[in-house]
This record gives sequence, C-alpha cells and structure tokens, in this order.
Amino acid sequence: MRAALDAGARGYLFPRPAGLPAPTSDDVPDEPGPRWPHGVAPVVPVETADGIGSHLSAREVQIVQLVADGRNNSEIGRVLGVSPLTVKSHLSRISGRLRVTDRAQIVLLALRARVIR
Repeated sequence: MRAALDAGARGYLFPRPAGLPAPTSDDVPDEPGPRWPHGVAPVVPVETADGIGSHLSAREVQIVQLVADGRNNSEIGRVLGVSPLTVKSHLSRISGRLRVTDRAQIVLLALRARVIR
C-alpha cells in the first residue's frame, strides 16, 4: 500500500475478505463526498491485460461484480439507480483502463486481482 501511495495513488482498497458481502449501491456514493476522506474515493489496484498496474474505483468494482453475476447493462442500471448508458460508459472506461476488449476479460482480470468473487 505504501508503494502505491508513494507512486501517486490517491486511495487504496484492500481485497474483500472471504465471506464479506459485495458492496451495494448504498455503500458507494455517486460522487466523492464526505463519506470519503478529503473527497477522494478509494481505488482498487488491478493489473492490466499486458501486466501494467491500473485501478478500479469502488463503483467500478460494483459494476464488474454485477457483470460477473451475468447482469446486462439495463439490469445493472436498475440495481445501481443509473441509466444503462451510464453503465456502458463505466464499462468502456474500465475496458480502456485495463486494455481489454470485452466484458469477459474485465471479469477475468478482476477475479485475478481478487476484487470480486
């Protein structure tokens, strides 16, 4: 964690311990605010498809978990209280950051990083 913060990370999340339920939309605000120290949402380190370090926000982890559960964009939007286009935008940003081209690859990298179950 110290190395990530020293390298410029603005936050850090540890992998979810076994048995701890996945976060819900009530756990993560849409915008950083008073629930996050200094208005900065935590991030989860994830390695990209080509081995470069990257990260996912807590909201992105929620979305990836719902993708892994087999939900489509409309279903994810209903669960999180956002439009399917917002979900699509999140997934596009996640794909670009992780340097992958499809949902299955996103889920694979998140599973490898142990940020979803």
